[in-house]
Amino acid sequence: MEIKTKWAELLVKGGAAEKGKGILRKAALGGNSDAALALKEILEEEDAQEEVVELLRGCAQSGGAGVILSLADLLSEMPGSEAEAEKWYKKAVAEGLSGSLNNYGCFLLDQHRPEEAEVVLRSAIDEGDELARGNLGKHYFDLEEYRESLTYLAQSVENGNSRVTSYLARTHIELGNLEEADRWTSAALEQENAGAYLARALFLARFAGEAEKRDSIERAFKAAIEESPEAHFYYANWLSSVGRRVEAVEEYDKSIDAGETNSHLNVAIVLDDLGMKEKAEQHLRAGISAGDPESAASLARFLADENRLNEVPPVIREAERLGCSSAEVAELWVMYQDNMQSGDDVDGAV
Repeated sequence: MEIKTKWAELLVKGGAAEKGKGILRKAALGGNSDAALALKEILEEEDAQEEVVELLRGCAQSGGAGVILSLADLLSEMPGSEAEAEKWYKKAVAEGLSGSLNNYGCFLLDQHRPEEAEVVLRSAIDEGDELARGNLGKHYFDLEEYRESLTYLAQSVENGNSRVTSYLARTHIELGNLEEADRWTSAALEQENAGAYLARALFLARFAGEAEKRDSIERAFKAAIEESPEAHFYYANWLSSVGRRVEAVEEYDKSIDAGETNSHLNVAIVLDDLGMKEKAEQHLRAGISAGDPESAASLARFLADENRLNEVPPVIREAERLGCSSAEVAELWVMYQDNMQSGDDVDGAV
């Protein structure tokens, strides 16, 4: 860091904040990455996020390569700034900045561009980025491709990336590997790894589900909720599986409030079982609005069961638009045609 930049920081800390920030800002807008990053920390403490973005953008445009990745990361979290974020990610990759391939790959996953993301993350792995290996493993986990997930997560943890230990534990849980699931769940708890309590709750639910152990499972889920609201979804699934459906609905609602769109489909199924069909339909439509193709497929079946066949075709088309598999879309059309034929047969008999 240049002496002038360091001096400006000391001015800020010594009470001459505006003078110090002015020196840093001038240097940053001239392309000095160290000055920009130093001022970024100060502005973030003041919660001046928009000013931070303008600062980093100005520095990057003046040749400050050291801020490009930070700028891309900030823009990726701002609605409507995705195109600019991608421009800077590509610039960071072209500059060969450390971590740029991993961050760009994660950005592509968030943009629902998995094929491109996988290519970028594999490139990062080829360069020795263990965070990218772990993130690719998490991606396959989310796709429920657990064998593929295990390959990447196990190697990443072995190579020192403890951030994905909880995901490794959950992968072994999904694969039914009792001993390995126990080993890595315990390791995640010892490491105070993010998601460790949820992994423990899921482990108990999978391998220790006898009635006398339900109290310990419930305690584990509640501890997981304290760590992350993500756990509401999995707690609700467990409550539903043990027949506590009213409580499950409450937990699904909390999960939805926390931003888990998959809960709309799950709670709709429970509500339908409880005979609360109007609310079930509302949740299926909310799931569709959130972009879930399975909610659309389920609504098509729901409407057919309710003999509202004239409403079914547009819902099937929406399921296809949202990305429902061609096989499932074909199955939905067969269901619709069969129901229409059944109605014609009844009319003919009368």
